[in-house]
Amino acid sequence: MRVIKKINLVLLFALTLFVSLMSINVFASENSYSNFAATYKVLEVAEEYNLGYGVEYHKDLATTSVKESQYARGDAYGNEVKYAVQPGKEYSQQVNVLEIDPTKDVQLVPYAFLSGSVWSSSTLRSAALEYEIKNPGYRVVAGVNGDYFQISMAVKASTGVTIGQGQFYKAQNDHGGAHTIAIKNNGEGKQLFTTSNTQNAPVLSIYDNNGNIIKKIAINKVNSEPSENEIALYYTERPKAFEAGFNPGPEVENVWLVKDADYAVTTQIGSFYGIGNITENSVAKVVINEGDFAIKSNNPEITALLNTGVKIRAQYEFTDPSLEGIENFIGFPFTIIENNQVINHDSYRHPRTMIGQRENGEIILAVIDGRQENSKGFHGASSTEMAALMGYYGCVDAWNLDGGGSSTLIVRKQPGWDFEGYNEKANDNWHVTNSPSDKSERSDGNHLLVVAKVPESTIEYETIGVDYVTLNVVLLTEIEKYKDLYVNLDGEYYQVQDGKVTITGLKKNTDYTFYVSSKVGDDMYNLMASTTVTTSKPAPTTVSIKVDNYVKNGEKLILIRYTVDYNDAIRSIILVADKDYLSASELIMIEGTTEFYDALKNATIKIKYRDNALFDEKVIIFEEFEVTYSLGFIMNEIKYTTNESILGVFNILIIIRNIKKHFLNAFFLLK
Repeated sequence: MRVIKKINLVLLFALTLFVSLMSINVFASENSYSNFAATYKVLEVAEEYNLGYGVEYHKDLATTSVKESQYARGDAYGNEVKYAVQPGKEYSQQVNVLEIDPTKDVQLVPYAFLSGSVWSSSTLRSAALEYEIKNPGYRVVAGVNGDYFQISMAVKASTGVTIGQGQFYKAQNDHGGAHTIAIKNNGEGKQLFTTSNTQNAPVLSIYDNNGNIIKKIAINKVNSEPSENEIALYYTERPKAFEAGFNPGPEVENVWLVKDADYAVTTQIGSFYGIGNITENSVAKVVINEGDFAIKSNNPEITALLNTGVKIRAQYEFTDPSLEGIENFIGFPFTIIENNQVINHDSYRHPRTMIGQRENGEIILAVIDGRQENSKGFHGASSTEMAALMGYYGCVDAWNLDGGGSSTLIVRKQPGWDFEGYNEKANDNWHVTNSPSDKSERSDGNHLLVVAKVPESTIEYETIGVDYVTLNVVLLTEIEKYKDLYVNLDGEYYQVQDGKVTITGLKKNTDYTFYVSSKVGDDMYNLMASTTVTTSKPAPTTVSIKVDNYVKNGEKLILIRYTVDYNDAIRSIILVADKDYLSASELIMIEGTTEFYDALKNATIKIKYRDNALFDEKVIIFEEFEVTYSLGFIMNEIKYTTNESILGVFNILIIIRNIKKHFLNAFFLLK
């Protein structure tokens, strides 16, 4: 037994030494996680939602603490207050987390906000919206801000690499070293790994009419004449990296010119991303200006594929064959955890954005708010606190992205959510779930989007009733697994049959939002197409009108009364009879009480209509005659009605501009 005890003591000493260097749990419980320097503890899950497509979102109210003050400092630039961090003290935090299952139909896609020849900056929500517009069939489920970017320069490009879905916006890594995350997006094992093999060379891609790449070939020369069987790329370079302005453009002849390209972006020497349709084959000399690029081909095979209108792309792609087939890369400032080991880097507390992965390949995106110590109790995190945080969520690898005022996390609005995001707008498709420290959503140079490939669909109403609506649902593109369609209304699902669905039991004159969903196995997927419909107001079942002539204050007046059934109220309008024309301001609205009238007498009325709404004409039988009316019928002409018409069909068109106020949008001319 004593021998065993001695061996155990040796093992214990070795284990203690190992733990002091590694992020293996020193203390772990259901709601906390510690490494050698810091502890992260979750107090409450304030919000929790399933976004679909294998993406779960939750907002956790938590604390962080450090064992020694050297591991965290609160006196960093930008903080509301500067304070000395007390070892062992728990500091309040707010953390927004995305948990992503890569085996589902979801991808992580870096995205840059480009405009012509300029790399611009944008808010995360704006980038998500533009991404969807330019990538039909993909929908942004969620997202975070990306890498460091040139915030003070004219060109707001990322500091590191930004490559999304094969678009090499920037293949140069200005962080130095292994500061590029490769994202496999294949659902097989770990999805993320770092690489320093980012040497690159220009490549030409040629597209067919359907947008598919039919040929890729290395570009032999840049801004110089190609030799036999070679091709050359021409574009205008900047004099200095990330600065405004361009050098004089090259002057060339016999080139395939892309004038005013969709994108022709250069950030520094040896960096270019250009895409667009060939506008001309310029035999004479032409200057390649800002926003243009051109290809010169002495390669017969390539020349045969080039023509006016053909879409081409020129970009710098990685040359390392081990990276072939990977289409998404993003730069990062520093590593937080590598193979379960804490990489201690930064002791200041800031807002932070993090990306990490579990051993099984599941991906974590997290944003911890900071620089709001007094106003909201959000303190931010240092690197060891970040490591404890990401360790709590099961990460064995984790990396820091851009932080500070850039730290932002969005989630797509979901049907039936009772959710209020940061600086929420009614027409936003996404909620900002965290509290940006800039007090507004910052415009950043690049972003990391969580996207799903879904079939494009439309949903429109066919008929609208007082208590029902019939909807048409059409798939514009098809993905086999998403063919079983439903319409979601407040968490209730109604199956679509032959492209139609009728939903009954609705309330009159009420707005309803319907979402297209698809059932896959036991799960419902939001296909992210929706429409809002207002059910009808009930058509009047009784319309009763009487005109009385009488004198008031020496003026001859006409009293017109009518009633409609949707509120059983009588409305009266008094018109002055001795004027040829009455303006809207001269119409006097008064409440009626109980009396109904059944005829028009002793008056000839001309009614001029002005409105832009259009509804079907209805006919109502009232006692001995018919009253024909139209709510909102478009009329720019004058209709005449005489007393004699009451014996047959009384053709009065009642227009109500504002139903709630019962304002009669008509001008009465009396004769």
